[in-house]
Amino acid sequence: MDRIRKFSAAERWVHWGIAVTFFVLLLTGLPLFSHRWFGWLGPLFGGPYGARVIHHWAGGTFLALLVLAVIGGFRAWVAQVFRWDADDRAWRRHVLRHFLGLADYRRMPPQGKYNAGQKAWSVSLLAGGFVLGASGLVMLFPHLFPTGLVRWMYPLHGLVAMGLAALLVGHVFLAAFHRETRRSLESMTTGWVDADYVAAHHSKWLEELGSRGQRRTGQPGAAEAGPGGQSSRG
Repeated sequence: MDRIRKFSAAERWVHWGIAVTFFVLLLTGLPLFSHRWFGWLGPLFGGPYGARVIHHWAGGTFLALLVLAVIGGFRAWVAQVFRWDADDRAWRRHVLRHFLGLADYRRMPPQGKYNAGQKAWSVSLLAGGFVLGASGLVMLFPHLFPTGLVRWMYPLHGLVAMGLAALLVGHVFLAAFHRETRRSLESMTTGWVDADYVAAHHSKWLEELGSRGQRRTGQPGAAEAGPGGQSSRG
């Protein structure tokens, strides 16, 4: 079965690094946000103090990975997820039917390397992640900022975190459990994705690779490829 290289090893490491640190932030942040409802999570991290320390270190790592993604080798990803065309806007109108498994992909608007849902999640993650980082720094060093600003950061931090957590549930469901799109998870574990899946779900990207002479397929274990998505077998 032909496969197309979608993500490099570096991209996959950064993705999983962001994923792991976000889950750690969520689990350590909940008991800090509401001890009444989530205090039972505290002992998992050594109590409130341990949860706070881990939360701070995980937050710094999470923010550093986001900065790396933006200014590092993943600028192409950032540029693509912020670029929306008519097909993306049309696809967005079918998002609920897609989520519920009612959409016929043969009739869905063609998509690029990232569909409109993946773009929306990426933009939300970048924007929300930097808001969390900025508000977290204000909360961590309150003596450096006006008291009124510090007070506003607490509800803002919590609301943005809950919003991203809700979107994350949808992202995980589509990537790991949805009957149509769970096949895409392999692209973040091996870097490769089935060519027939790309043809059905990312046809514009497939055409783009072909027009650039980059449509080279192979099997996992071939030489690494760059972030552009092409494979480079010897």
